[in-house]
Amino acid sequence: MNVPFRSTACFIGDGVRSLPKEIEMNRKVTVIGGAGNVGATVARGVADKQLADVVVVDIADQKAAGVALDMLEACPVWGSDARVLGDG
Repeated sequence: MNVPFRSTACFIGDGVRSLPKEIEMNRKVTVIGGAGNVGATVARGVADKQLADVVVVDIADQKAAGVALDMLEACPVWGSDARVLGDG
């Protein structure tokens, strides 16, 4: 499910600060449940086609973070500017 996401905060280290109005963006975010073969393939397809930014969620948080990092670093190769994040 795609939902509009308005980014108004920037995470820096342990603190959070607001972004200036001219930097705020409206982007869609898609949450993918599972970092296995199917979840990773779906996440890659969404990021590759720039349909939305992607959050990969899995009970194995390090696996989700690793899959997301691999995709994030490959996005410029695919010609995509999607942001990919993984967490448990």
